[in-house]
Amino acid sequence: MVALAVIVLSYVAGGAAAGRRAPAAPLTNGAAATAIAFVIIQTGGATVRLLSGDDLSILGMIFNLFLAAAIGVVGAGIGSRRGTLEVDDGEPAG
Repeated sequence: MVALAVIVLSYVAGGAAAGRRAPAAPLTNGAAATAIAFVIIQTGGATVRLLSGDDLSILGMIFNLFLAAAIGVVGAGIGSRRGTLEVDDGEPAG
């Protein structure tokens, strides 16, 4: 249960950070950021499972990809309400 909470909070935080960096399209950016992070991590996990002879659930991976993107959208909504991040010169990022 703790691992699930850590994963969900990580997706929310990633979506929030991505949403704050793209004020023009924060929700899309949050969904894309968490989906890309999921694909990178899942590729490693799937490789390990395949090498150990376990089966993969393609439908489960697709569902989890969409779930990660949806959680990223929630995080991006939170992040966009907090304002945009600024770069070193004081200008909004994005």
